Amino acid sequence: MARDEAHSPFFDRDADEINYDLWHGYTKLKRDGHDARHPFGHGLSYTDFAYRAINARPADNAIEVSVAVTNTGSIAGEEVVQCYIGAPGIEAPRAVKQFKGFDRVALAPGETKVARMCVALDTLRWRDGARWRLEHGPYRVYMGGSSASCRMTTLIV
Repeated sequence: MARDEAHSPFFDRDADEINYDLWHGYTKLKRDGHDARHPFGHGLSYTDFAYRAINARPADNAIEVSVAVTNTGSIAGEEVVQCYIGAPGIEAPRAVKQFKGFDRVALAPGETKVARMCVALDTLRWRDGARWRLEHGPYRVYMGGSSASCRMTTLIV
């Protein structure tokens, strides 16, 4: 959600159809240098979580991602661990990061668990004319509790 209405994409209530392409929601706000009022994935919790040891590695037609999540608060809680991937963006303009998956972990105070997910390489393709392409180069893997609270690692695909 944008902090200011002027930061929202153009809206025509009389239009039958409109194409926003990549540039809507958190991708548009990030591109334009604006912070969201409530970042994508933002949730409320009665405890706090810390992220460490982000790992990303190529697998069979996918990227396997994991991160250690610790409940640093004083009560039990659940965290929805979110994975975002940023393509190199060299061959075509791309969003800095796009949501690609999540894992929910329930943690007692002081407990640590590893959240794991697998992102299919096909979900990273972009449309180039009549075909879908996978851009080669450094991909950024972000893990966190919302689009604004992510830690990053880089992986060459």
